[in-house]
Amino acid sequence: MINLNLGCGGVLKAGFINVDKFYTKEELQGKKGFFENVIYPDGAEYVQADICKLPFEDNFADYAESLDVVEHMGIYEIFTYMKEIRRVLKPGATLFLLTPDFTGLAMDWIRLMINEKEFNFESYIQIAEQIYGNQRAGGEFHKSAMSPNFIRFVLEKTGWSSCSIEGFVKNTPCKQIYDNELSSGFARCDMLKIKAVK
Repeated sequence: MINLNLGCGGVLKAGFINVDKFYTKEELQGKKGFFENVIYPDGAEYVQADICKLPFEDNFADYAESLDVVEHMGIYEIFTYMKEIRRVLKPGATLFLLTPDFTGLAMDWIRLMINEKEFNFESYIQIAEQIYGNQRAGGEFHKSAMSPNFIRFVLEKTGWSSCSIEGFVKNTPCKQIYDNELSSGFARCDMLKIKAVK
């Protein structure tokens, strides 16, 4: 079975072909500076490539996931990305997406501005990083606001046969959202979990 982890950043998975354009294999394995907390397990394959121009043939993979990635793309680039993932997946294969729900972020921002008596950097950065990305490296900037309606529209326009979208509120345990018992901590913002079928 061929599994793709697209836009993996510093979280590579065993049993997956992990793909990201911003970092070299040497940087990810070096564990220095920004890469200090990179997860690079045994059995993880890494390909440095643009995820909007995947170096795989048509109908190549059985499953793909793209966790916390689409918000890093421009609005029109997301259409290209969804077409490209669909191209490389086999008929009937599943795509799993995870992204912040911008509606919840907008509400968090308004609550902060209304309730804040004096500026608190920690509160500000908690929300600003979710809206704009952590901005610590090349691919760490958010460019687009995700909502269930927008995601559904993109998937329909790019030919996916079906999709389901589930929302999770801020502070939900990450292991519930990521479908992974190893995930720790709690969601920093409202999240959308999307499953689409080619």
